[in-house]
Amino acid sequence: MKINAKLVASFGTVLVTTLVVFGRISYSTFTESAHMASDKIISLQSSEIIYHTTKSLRKEVGNIEQQLSLYMQVNACSLGSDKESKDLLEGFAKHDPLFRSISLSPRRGNLPPPEFQTWMDEFEANHFEPFLTRRGDDLLLLWPTQTPQGAAFFVITLDPAYFAAKLSSSMTNSGYLNVSGAAIVLTSHGKPLLEPVLQDPQKTLARDILTGVDIDALAEHVEDKGEYFIYRPADTLFDADLTMVVPKKFNQDNLVKLKNRILAAMLIVAWISVWIMLVIAYRISSPIRKLSKITKDIIEFNYTTEMEIPPSNDEIGELAENFENMRQKIKTLVTEDPLTQVYNRRFVMHLFDLAVLKASASNTPLCCIMMDIDFFKKVNDTYGHQGGDAVLMAVGKVLKEISRDYDTPARYGGEEFLCLLPETTLPDAVAIAERIRMAVKGLTVVFGEIELRCTVSLGVAEYVVGRAESTDEIIRDADNALYQAKENGRDQVVVCRQEPNAVVCPAGEEGATV
Repeated sequence: MKINAKLVASFGTVLVTTLVVFGRISYSTFTESAHMASDKIISLQSSEIIYHTTKSLRKEVGNIEQQLSLYMQVNACSLGSDKESKDLLEGFAKHDPLFRSISLSPRRGNLPPPEFQTWMDEFEANHFEPFLTRRGDDLLLLWPTQTPQGAAFFVITLDPAYFAAKLSSSMTNSGYLNVSGAAIVLTSHGKPLLEPVLQDPQKTLARDILTGVDIDALAEHVEDKGEYFIYRPADTLFDADLTMVVPKKFNQDNLVKLKNRILAAMLIVAWISVWIMLVIAYRISSPIRKLSKITKDIIEFNYTTEMEIPPSNDEIGELAENFENMRQKIKTLVTEDPLTQVYNRRFVMHLFDLAVLKASASNTPLCCIMMDIDFFKKVNDTYGHQGGDAVLMAVGKVLKEISRDYDTPARYGGEEFLCLLPETTLPDAVAIAERIRMAVKGLTVVFGEIELRCTVSLGVAEYVVGRAESTDEIIRDADNALYQAKENGRDQVVVCRQEPNAVVCPAGEEGATV
């Protein structure tokens, strides 16, 4: 049987067991409390908000009715025509932050038909019910009342922010929802009266929660909308529809039992799974260990280790074949710079250390060249990084063409290159550096419709026993020579020579070999 079949059989058993246990526990827990509790809590919350808000407003407006009626009886004033009665109403508005303005009217003409046509018809038929609506930027409450002169109605302009705060306070004080994120959407005939009222002002209602939801079509039951519940009770708030939006996380406490049962079930399943996986792991561990050994050799830049896994028709054999192909590709990826196609810094430093050991043991010459593209930052600033990349690729191509088979040209970093020259004397290294300088100087880089030209500065250093006999010391000397080449005016080769008492990087004429 192939490994794939073994895995399917073993883990399929674990999966079926997990689904049976998890499904049974989830079903019993949810049927016991979760959904029913959600419906009841949201329904109670909505009813209490409507009750408290209605009770509060009736109390406040009722106080105004009593004082106005008493004033009109004492002064025998005409309805709505007495200046002092108007001042009295405005005084009520000024002393209550909920009211922006209050007026009293017996006439239909004070309100624009047909906006309140239905309500006015009911009002004139002695059907007394307050009506909450919006006109422009104003939130209006039309409140029918009785005066000594007959039926009339208040036109009360409410402060939307204060009214929203009253609704938010009702949500917070009800005690049913102990989680921030709940919101109220207040509408009249499908049109919003307020921005969504948030239980916690620091939280924001997800913009897409009500997208595509027909509030008028919501039934009197809690509807599941992803991470939220939405509920619209049958009761209204002064003829306005109240819709509750509640995040599901409010009911997390009711799901603690489910979590504990799931954890217990998973521990049982995990115990069984461990023994099944141990048997499978034992059978596939041997080839994996062999692959691990090859991986360690790759990390050490050793790509000569042969694959010791015998050919087979199962997945292990296929894995071994694919791994060998991957090993060959990794060799390219970890040794080459992807942009310039020369070696990268990591690999050349590894080869440099090996070359220094060989030069020390066999007493053979060793040199290196540090090279930097002149004014490269100006190229990037003028033509962008794409222009800079074009120059880097062209220079990399030159290095590959000029280098000998046993040389190692590499991108050291940014616009800086290094050439490792094993078994090369200093005069030969200088000659190679000069050839590179001339080749780059004569190079034309085509970038779109633009032709770019560049020059390079080069520093040459050699392995010297007692002075520069480590990788860092040789690179340091080459780097010092490169710095001197730039100080001398760029586009030249400078050699770091070993004098009796010092290391000297002399100045030279442009293009001269020093």
